[in-house]
Amino acid sequence: MAKGTLLGIGIGAVAVSFFAGYFAAAPLRGGLIIALQPILTTPSSAAALIAALVALIVGLVSPIITYKMGSKQAAIAKTAADAAMMTAKQAGTRALANVRLEWLKSLRDSLSEYHSILMSWEDDDPAKTDADYRRLSYLGTQLDLLLNQRKKYQQALWQVSDDILKLDTQNERQAQDERLVTAAREVLDFHWRKIKAEIVGSKPLQEPPYERPTQSADAGH
Repeated sequence: MAKGTLLGIGIGAVAVSFFAGYFAAAPLRGGLIIALQPILTTPSSAAALIAALVALIVGLVSPIITYKMGSKQAAIAKTAADAAMMTAKQAGTRALANVRLEWLKSLRDSLSEYHSILMSWEDDDPAKTDADYRRLSYLGTQLDLLLNQRKKYQQALWQVSDDILKLDTQNERQAQDERLVTAAREVLDFHWRKIKAEIVGSKPLQEPPYERPTQSADAGH
């Protein structure tokens, strides 16, 4: 059978179905029109019907609008909360970085003066005064307070600075100069990198803990 014939049969079947349904529903439509005539011909009744239809539409549409607006407001509130949290976190990070910078500056200044005095003092220098010894003692106390001896790099720096203080001659102290400078650079470099990591939001650096050297069973014999 040709395609044109099949198409014609299909269109005819759709048309027959439409008109059959239309005429079959004629009694129902007629009854609905007859029932609505008294309402539509009375202005007050028509107004009431329109108001009821509007109320029905509003009642159906309002929950949808409210839901969409609520979802949008919730998304806006979440975005604002996330932004506020990020701002607070950044402010806290900057404040912590400033504290670390101040600590680093105090450590550097105290250590520089401490190093300068120890390396420049000559043996039995008559120019040394009680004020000089008090200043050296003050700087040593500063280092004690600034350095955390439970941390590996800071403990090494404290140890070498304390060792040099106990030496008797200028030559002995100067022989330990490179050891002191190396330990100081290790502390300053590590904590400077730690501050930069905190500022840019990278993974925070953790200074390794100090581990006391184990003593052999024969120690002290």
